Amino acid sequence: RVREQLNALQKRYEAMLKWYEQRGFVTKCIEAKPVWRFVVGLGAAHVLETGITLHRIFGLPIIPGSALKGAARAYARIVEGKSEDDPELIAIFGTTEQAGSVIFFDAIPLEKPNFQLDIMNPHYPQYYDNRGGTSKEPVPPADWDSPRPVFFLTVTETPYRFAIASRSEQGNRLLDLAEKWLKGALTELGIGAKTSADYGFWDVS
Repeated sequence: RVREQLNALQKRYEAMLKWYEQRGFVTKCIEAKPVWRFVVGLGAAHVLETGITLHRIFGLPIIPGSALKGAARAYARIVEGKSEDDPELIAIFGTTEQAGSVIFFDAIPLEKPNFQLDIMNPHYPQYYDNRGGTSKEPVPPADWDSPRPVFFLTVTETPYRFAIASRSEQGNRLLDLAEKWLKGALTELGIGAKTSADYGFWDVS
């Protein structure tokens, strides 16, 4: 059943890219595999207390294009040192007044996703619960407090396809630059939650 859903998603993805190409867009695809684990959408509602972003039709774990666009832009700003008014940054990502020339599509799995259950284990739940000032007598972190395990799903060892497209007059140059920044974000900044704990980093082929 999962294989059928995966095949259907991949066919739909290929048809989408072909549709853009037939209308004058230039497309680029990247294949990458997580170095360890990744999770996107951890803060969303889910039956396991924490979330993971799944395709709304096929139920497979995806990485939203909006997240990839934000990560590529962060790489350009943080690593490449691009300013907010940099012409290339504006041309690729746009502004609140104009659309960018590059489209970042959702990333999809190329193989049957390998899920792994992971855990966060806050040792002072009463302290964290009261940090917002809801209690008249804040509870300090103390050894007598009981840990409260929080389980969440991650994806590991699953190759993904990333795709971008552009149709501006400078499409090829801007697309190459967007590809460079996206690859940099995947390998150096990470995607999704818990990147400070080494989640969300990728090997790019």
